[in-house]
Amino acid sequence: MLFTGGTFTMSGSLPLNHIAAWNIPSHSWLPLGSGTDNQVLTIASNGSRIYAGGIFHLAGGKLSDYLGSYESSASLSIILPVVMR
Repeated sequence: MLFTGGTFTMSGSLPLNHIAAWNIPSHSWLPLGSGTDNQVLTIASNGSRIYAGGIFHLAGGKLSDYLGSYESSASLSIILPVVMR
């Protein structure tokens, strides 16, 4: 998988909402849940977890100011907010 983020919201008729994964073998875009409500500026990985940072306030429909995470071993339909303590 190749993960990408930005200002995009669609690929053709597929809603992607600022973050998506490119499935290299099938040459197709996959959404990460409902995405974010604004631009993703950076993506990083730490093992099986993908982190996205940007100027968004929602990730996966949940409050997640500026930072969200995705567990890559789970279904691509899950993007979670990162809780800062």
